[in-house]
Amino acid sequence: MRTSLFTASILALAATVSSCGGNSGEAIEATDAVEVEDVAASATYTVENGSTLHWEGFKTYASGKHDGLISITEGQLMTEGSEIVGGMFTIDMNSIALNDMQPENEYYGKLVGHLKSDDFFNAEMFPTSKFEISSVEASADEMGNTHLVSGNLTIRDISKNITFPAKVMMHDDMVHLSAPSFTIDRTQWNVMYDSENTLGELTDGVKEKLIDHNIKLDFDLKATKG
Repeated sequence: MRTSLFTASILALAATVSSCGGNSGEAIEATDAVEVEDVAASATYTVENGSTLHWEGFKTYASGKHDGLISITEGQLMTEGSEIVGGMFTIDMNSIALNDMQPENEYYGKLVGHLKSDDFFNAEMFPTSKFEISSVEASADEMGNTHLVSGNLTIRDISKNITFPAKVMMHDDMVHLSAPSFTIDRTQWNVMYDSENTLGELTDGVKEKLIDHNIKLDFDLKATKG
């Protein structure tokens, strides 16, 4: 199958993971954004530079994937005792980068540029995305996660409330919050490019270029006290 990254438009753009039907797993539920209440906190931690969000995108019916990083530029976590009780962080959409292709590759700039375009995240109009914690619940699982984190994820100025497992570690004057991969349906944030919602009849040609609705995300965030 000869699908040029160029033509498939860089379809890997928001796309990643592979194979028929993709390997993303089922998207977590995204509901209407909730009002985030003020919380009593005994300490505030500032998000460090170097915190990142990792993304994976993929085709729906054909093999092929891309993945990369987006910088988490600022934010705070608030704690009461040994528990996170609130916080938020900002994601710089203009920092989006690819892991599976070197910057000197002739297609790298085209792919990244397409991801930043209105076909995907429209980084010019919506330069930042945001996650604001609405609740944190202790909930250990066999994967080593310690909590369930809920919050409003805002992309393209659309906010949806999601819940995902995460690992919280506190030591000295640092909080480390990380989430293993979870899956969202990008179309719920109006990221519609080459989705089944927009391409009509599913001919073989259409199937070859379809980018899956689902995107895998995981993040690693460190914050220091003060």
